[in-house]
Amino acid sequence: MDLTAIPLYDHHAHALFREAVWRRAPLEPYFSEASDPELLARFGHDNLHFRRGLRDLAGFYGCAPTVDAVLDARQRADYPDLVQRMFAEARIGHWLVDDGLWVDELLSAADCAAMVPGVPVRRIVRLEVELAGMVEQHDRAASLLAAFAERLQGLAPRVAAFKSIAAYRTGLEIGQPASAEVEHAFSAVRRAVVPGQPPRLAAKPLIDAMLWAALPVAAASRMPVQFHTGFGDPDLDLRQANPLHLRPLFEATALRGLCVVCLHCYPYVREAGYLASVYPGAYVDLGLTVPYASVHAMRTATRPCTWRPSPRCCSRPTRSARPRRSGWPRAGAGGCSGRSSRPPWVTVICRPTTRSGRPRASSSTTPPSCTGPVRRIECRSTRPLIRRPTRKTGGVE
Repeated sequence: MDLTAIPLYDHHAHALFREAVWRRAPLEPYFSEASDPELLARFGHDNLHFRRGLRDLAGFYGCAPTVDAVLDARQRADYPDLVQRMFAEARIGHWLVDDGLWVDELLSAADCAAMVPGVPVRRIVRLEVELAGMVEQHDRAASLLAAFAERLQGLAPRVAAFKSIAAYRTGLEIGQPASAEVEHAFSAVRRAVVPGQPPRLAAKPLIDAMLWAALPVAAASRMPVQFHTGFGDPDLDLRQANPLHLRPLFEATALRGLCVVCLHCYPYVREAGYLASVYPGAYVDLGLTVPYASVHAMRTATRPCTWRPSPRCCSRPTRSARPRRSGWPRAGAGGCSGRSSRPPWVTVICRPTTRSGRPRASSSTTPPSCTGPVRRIECRSTRPLIRRPTRKTGGVE
């Protein structure tokens, strides 16, 4: 079935590279979370994701399927035209941008919007970066956290989601630190601040306190919070990135109504699926699992989608900034089977609609089916333009 006419909703992406940075970036780090130069040089071409990607990029550029040929074609391409062509062919209809990464090398959300006129672009607020930018203005943690919560309340109506990379910094086992612990951690950070340079926050009491300041705001405003979970670059301790650590958040009475999107999840896809099957505010994203893993691993990763009630796999924020329930297409159901002619760098997921284009109603205990016509696809793109070599002090996060 040809799905190219159905628009995509990209619920989490980083911004585009500035053109000069993009032109000098090699291909290999686009297809791996590794940062070690020797590993990438010796084995970067051997993983299945790289081989598939090289073949697909060669088809896109109309060149031979070799690294040199693809790099040469990229250098000859006009960057703005290339961006618009990729977005048009992928039919990305909405784009949510986390603009808190490598701000000196990536475009702002506003600049990204200018690159793709006609595509609505909304910002995802990275909490750790937002808080770091306020540290220099405060002498005590209490005043910092109060101002931070007030800032988020003001941002909530204008942004698509909040996001935390606590998994990278201190882990997802979020505690409730005493005020004295938070003040002590903040004092150490404050003393080390270089004027004009926001610090990299990595003190657990401060990160935990930040989340307990931000999450009530998110719950009250019905703002989804995206958490990095599962695998990432070597800067992350995978043991601390298990989404099961987030269970106390769903149990907390003060956070009733909180919507949490567990990003990536692999290899903890089953754990995330369990959370989504028992907590109404838990949602599962499979970005990076698809397409980094093998075809077998991709198919295995969809198993949480068979939990009942619906585990809300690959949900993403809607225009009202709340995740929607989605269902993977069943083979042979409503014409959803068969190969798609959509560009291969985009992961697609069907969302059933009525003939009027409205989402098909579903109960809270029954997964939506794909038996009706599908007029919208919600997706997580694999971001071919924005990956770059990870740095030892911080990766893609």
